[in-house]
Amino acid sequence: MYPVQRATSFKSNAVTLLELSLDKRTVALAENLVLSLAKKVKSFKFVASLGVWYSVLFKVYVISKMLQIQNIDVSSVLEMTDRKRQALVEMRSDKEFQQALVDAHDLCNNIETEAEFQEPEVRPLTKKKEAI
Repeated sequence: MYPVQRATSFKSNAVTLLELSLDKRTVALAENLVLSLAKKVKSFKFVASLGVWYSVLFKVYVISKMLQIQNIDVSSVLEMTDRKRQALVEMRSDKEFQQALVDAHDLCNNIETEAEFQEPEVRPLTKKKEAI
């Protein structure tokens, strides 16, 4: 994208954001969405899944970078891939899962949020009125 196009795109987005910020209904909706998102991001379930995904993606990233080397030794890549695959299999064990939960618990303590899985909120079902 060229600088002129970027500036035009930025200007149109800025105008849209300004218009949205002046609309009281949009502000209330945005505040509600931000509070809802913040609540979910601070949940232990999210923090734990973030830690697990970080571990998985880091292992994949290392293999990806090795495969991008031009003068690659295929046998060493195969060995590394097999070790990473084995590490991913071990991540599915109870011991590794417990370690992931401990790490998530420590992270929750650092960000001062609850470190327990919360029960999902059950909302009562409303009956649909049938048209007569």
